[in-house]
Amino acid sequence: MRDHDRLSNLVLNHWCLYSPSMLEELRQQNRLDESLEETAQQFADLMYELVSVKKLEYRQVELFTHGKGLS
Repeated sequence: MRDHDRLSNLVLNHWCLYSPSMLEELRQQNRLDESLEETAQQFADLMYELVSVKKLEYRQVELFTHGKGLS
């Protein structure tokens, strides 16, 4: 597996804890890296939308993601 950035590692850790069967399936299908990149990009886009467009405080977004087990 390639080296992952911090966000991809957060996603991977989340999947290990909460979706281990999906994670194994992605590994077997050789789609793990692709799925991690897509999911990390979607999360980054959402963060941008909430902080820059919707003008939420970063701390509010951070609390939301912690509450959802995303970090």
